Amino acid sequence: MPLADEQSLQKMAASLGIILSSEQNSRLRQYLSLLLSWNQKINLTAITHPAEALERHLVDSLGAAPAVDELASVVDIGSGGGLPGIPLAILNPSQQWVLVETVHKKVGFLKAAIAALSLKNVRAIQARAEKNPERERIPLCDGAISRAFQAPDEWFDLAQHYVQPPGDVIAMLGAETDASNARKAFPEADIKSWEYTLPISGIHRSVLRLRIKNSATSS
Repeated sequence: MPLADEQSLQKMAASLGIILSSEQNSRLRQYLSLLLSWNQKINLTAITHPAEALERHLVDSLGAAPAVDELASVVDIGSGGGLPGIPLAILNPSQQWVLVETVHKKVGFLKAAIAALSLKNVRAIQARAEKNPERERIPLCDGAISRAFQAPDEWFDLAQHYVQPPGDVIAMLGAETDASNARKAFPEADIKSWEYTLPISGIHRSVLRLRIKNSATSS
């Protein structure tokens, strides 16, 4: 499926302070082409216009890069079609990524995309995250991330079970109110936030990072 001109993604990423190499740009565009192509057979995304998907999927995912750039391993829970995990794994190939998804067909796409893109630092797992990583066979990572998976307080409560302390739980949010609600739910937590605006639509986004200091199973 044809996307916008070759430099459009690089320009949008640069507006967020992210410089993409030619190889990263190519891989990201290849991934999005796969996503939109497979979406004609299975439900992966409601956004089907290529130019809109570039911004709303790829650039939006890359906006979370500052929150994960110091982590050696990250689990993306409720990954769906691989967002934000695959774009962030392409951006930083030294990180190890685990994509967790419950739907068999979506996991099939994730595995196909990982193989097509030769992503040695990514693997996909079919599982339902229910606070029991050992039973679910989901490995503990240095960080856990989700793209609007749940309300922030519910997400933090779930995700801490998949982080090896000290580690981070990262939430990608859609508005400042979401971020303020999360701070109210965890008033004593070590929370850091980032904000960015998508360059074409002007949509404002927030990313929260909550530092996990103790194991959820021992607290």
